[in-house]
Amino acid sequence: MSALPATIYKDVLSIEEVLANAENAGWDDLISKNMILLKEYRNISSTDISVLVSQSYDKQATIKSYLDMLQSRYTLANRQIASLSQQKQIFESTMVQTNNQIEQLKIKISKDFSSVNTQSTLENIEKYRELKDKFNTARTYVVFINKFIVQYEFLNNYNSEIATTIINNSEAIIKDAFIVIPSSWNINLLQDLNLIVEEKQ
Repeated sequence: MSALPATIYKDVLSIEEVLANAENAGWDDLISKNMILLKEYRNISSTDISVLVSQSYDKQATIKSYLDMLQSRYTLANRQIASLSQQKQIFESTMVQTNNQIEQLKIKISKDFSSVNTQSTLENIEKYRELKDKFNTARTYVVFINKFIVQYEFLNNYNSEIATTIINNSEAIIKDAFIVIPSSWNINLLQDLNLIVEEKQ
């Protein structure tokens, strides 16, 4: 797998840059690349380490390589969260500013309409459409950014649990050891027999 950049997209975009590009390349870049990164992260996190180790000649090296991969994805996800949060602030600020402009324009629309000013009314309608488009575009960005951040945070938490479990049980994984727990048994009994211990122990 090729190395991924420190951040999934190079620059933080302004809403003007997005709207000025008819192809919405910046939007496509933000959405598609983050979705690719999340998909790859999920695939790595769902790897069956026991199967991976069983098929390896150097089991210890395989575990280390997998843990390094988890750490790399964890670090990259944190960078993405920081970058997306910065992007989110820009678009939320745009939403506030644009909404204020819309409210001011509504007052002007009412006045121009009352004075039967046809030209100004037509201009107001066009401006209103532009502002609503700007607001809705920024809001759409924020919705997707929030979803991305939630997914990154979820995968990082899950990632940490996987790494901790592997580190604490690497010897058992290498030896392909396991315990059969009868359904009638109490988990406390296994702990009393030192067959299962909690991390804090």
